[in-house]
Amino acid sequence: VRVTLGVVVFSLLSSAGYLFNDTRDAAADRIYPRKRQRPIASGRIAAGQAQRVAATLAVAGLLGAIALSITFAIVGTAYVCGTVLYSIALRRLPLVDVVAVAILFVLRVLAGAAAIDVPPSVWIITSTFAGALFVASVKRQQDRWLLGTEASMHRYTTMPPARLQRWGTAIAIGAGVATTGLYAWYAAFAGNVPPGGMMLMSWPFVPAAIIRYWYVAKARPDRDADEIAFHDPWVLMAIVGFLVVAVGV
Repeated sequence: VRVTLGVVVFSLLSSAGYLFNDTRDAAADRIYPRKRQRPIASGRIAAGQAQRVAATLAVAGLLGAIALSITFAIVGTAYVCGTVLYSIALRRLPLVDVVAVAILFVLRVLAGAAAIDVPPSVWIITSTFAGALFVASVKRQQDRWLLGTEASMHRYTTMPPARLQRWGTAIAIGAGVATTGLYAWYAAFAGNVPPGGMMLMSWPFVPAAIIRYWYVAKARPDRDADEIAFHDPWVLMAIVGFLVVAVGV
């Protein structure tokens, strides 16, 4: 019950954040082939109306968070503040923006742990950060692959495109390697997995999914993360294979 309530509450908070971000991004989204069809960017919903709905959702979410636990409320408040800060300022800072996105995903994990009153392990925090940093970095690369010279206009960055491309690629590759390495270390040495290194049998699916994700993202830069994860058959097979082996072990 607490998990379900936590999901509902954090859905309210994250929806508020996405609405607020879309009102801030409306002008930039209009140069993006798919994002220009979003309700706010296309003008179907007024920015003022969206901001009022966002404020209502944020208040409702924070009240629900307080009802769950003080710790959950603190994490939820940090998430809302982080989302607002990202939308106003951090998204315009090259490289800092992807780190901010990764931290927001870590806050979601911390909220889940707070909802059921279980201390989060260092493994789930570091793996979530590395994995989210990989996905966020690849997403920024997709913007550049898709928009070309207009990518800097979409993100309002003054860093030279060539340098931004090199740094973005380096961070994406580093985050992908870190994700696979962290999971390998966890599967081999963590205290809450079966002994004998049996969990390592699930490890090959992690680099397989990451490498395939990068390939599809570059081949189809118009695809969002959820489309790559759940529509590409090879990524989906890696996810299902991982779950089957991990649960089986």
